[in-house]
Amino acid sequence: MTPDLEDEWERHQSNFTAEWRAAMEAERLVSAVSPDQDQDLRRRILSTAQSKNNRLALDKDLHLIEAARATDDTVSSLDRRVRVLLREAARVIEELRAIVWVNPELEEEEPILWLQSGAPAERQRMLGYALSA
Repeated sequence: MTPDLEDEWERHQSNFTAEWRAAMEAERLVSAVSPDQDQDLRRRILSTAQSKNNRLALDKDLHLIEAARATDDTVSSLDRRVRVLLREAARVIEELRAIVWVNPELEEEEPILWLQSGAPAERQRMLGYALSA
């Protein structure tokens, strides 16, 4: 968990997620990482936004990409808008293409089955998938 992710969890966690997180930490399933901000990558991603609102949405969640790149190239997030924006950015930013993004809220993504299978880096879950489909 990065400092930015920890801050976000603290601001938005429910009682359930607080208990879940405590259980995961007790089992030592949460690792602390402190990725450096990649200013060049951030600039390139933000330059793909077609509006100020899209730039703000991307900027708010770029820490997810940095955390993914520092760990296992995987993001689990409910944010559908940023996922779409990052898929668009992946058209011109190669570093984004292999990042796996799963939305645990979408039944059709079968997030529980995916996790039970070891959270494999399946092509259809990658931000660059639409480019090769």
